[in-house]
Amino acid sequence: MEKTFRKNSRYFAMFLLVTIFLTSFSQTQAAASIIATVPIGNAPFSVDVNELTNRVFVTIANDNNVKVVDGLTNSIIATIPLGTRPQGVAVNSTTNRIYVTIDLHVNI
Repeated sequence: MEKTFRKNSRYFAMFLLVTIFLTSFSQTQAAASIIATVPIGNAPFSVDVNELTNRVFVTIANDNNVKVVDGLTNSIIATIPLGTRPQGVAVNSTTNRIYVTIDLHVNI
């Protein structure tokens, strides 16, 4: 009886590990799937998300602006004109402000 219990316990433990692996694998696959495509502009460079407002901010280096995308509708809701070649973007969710770096090494 003890031998059967150990054998069944071992099978149950293996089943449980495989189930956990498959569950996490399927969640990873779901997270990696494309849910929408938003035509954003020429040379998108950086992206950040304000999780409180569900807004996505994308710097567009060649167009010299930042696009604001509504994360619910996946549509562009604003274009913020900036200086030469915006690069990085960071969102402060508490203040609802964005911070953008620009490329100062551009030859004119």
